[in-house]
Amino acid sequence: ELPATTRKGTHVRVEFVLDGIASGPAALFRLWEAPRAWHKHAEVSPREALAVLTEPGERWRVRDVASGRVLTDVIVSAQAFQRVVVRDLGGGGVAPSIAGVPAAGANKRAGQPLADAASPQ
Repeated sequence: ELPATTRKGTHVRVEFVLDGIASGPAALFRLWEAPRAWHKHAEVSPREALAVLTEPGERWRVRDVASGRVLTDVIVSAQAFQRVVVRDLGGGGVAPSIAGVPAAGANKRAGQPLADAASPQ
């Protein structure tokens, strides 16, 4: 069970789902402000879901573990529950599908470019 609040008080639950056609696991990164860099949070396998407790405005990135290719970037909205289904289309790039509450969105869909800070190793 996820806690009801975070240190800042406002929280949302985001569920990342890696679809079944993915060739392998994906790594989930969160952008920390100080120092401004991507930090690995967890890995998720195909057909599995991973829920995280986060705050509106926080930025998350999903990368293919084997290649390091970015599968999607997400800027969290204020909706209490958000589901991001990540579809790995091979070498083609970002293709998120938002299911359930249409709250979280990839930066390209939401029109909010996400500057690449330090790239995760």
